[in-house]
Amino acid sequence: MAKKMFTEAGLKRLRAPDKGRVEYGDSVVPGLMMRISETGVKSWSVLYKVKGDGGASPRTGRPIKGTQRRISLGVYPMLGVKQARETAMDVLQKSLLGTDARVVRNEVLLARSANTVEAVAKRFIDQDAKPNIESWSKIERALELHVYLEWGERNIADIRRRDVHELLNGIVAKGKTGTASDGRKNFSLSS
Repeated sequence: MAKKMFTEAGLKRLRAPDKGRVEYGDSVVPGLMMRISETGVKSWSVLYKVKGDGGASPRTGRPIKGTQRRISLGVYPMLGVKQARETAMDVLQKSLLGTDARVVRNEVLLARSANTVEAVAKRFIDQDAKPNIESWSKIERALELHVYLEWGERNIADIRRRDVHELLNGIVAKGKTGTASDGRKNFSLSS
């Protein structure tokens, strides 16, 4: 594997191999890698070892670095040289403190998937609506018919007021003004 001092101009000149892929290491940030596939995709990754992942030294008790790991950072040019170096340094610094960037990323993705609109709405129905609202089944049915189809897999934090307006306007356009009116009341929205 060749080492290069990555520059924007230099990366633009790098060509795809005829077959397979080629990989270059950064001479500025150890562990930062640029991989170029035969299709021409240029992607960043960083190689690192997590302190303490290999257990502790029986003689000194100090943490031992574990096996080498790789985490993808992004695709060039969407992630430029400067950002790739900063992100790689962050991963490397955290690995020295015993934090595995892949584990952190997976936890974030898991938390994000647990907060989809459908997951949050179903928790609301089970925990709040069923015990407290007599007509909870109507709310559940309206969610199934109108909300889950549009937003079910979206993260709840990504839903904005305009999204709610658009959804309710779409329900009105289908002639379901009563359902939309109930939705506007429940979300305290004005037309």
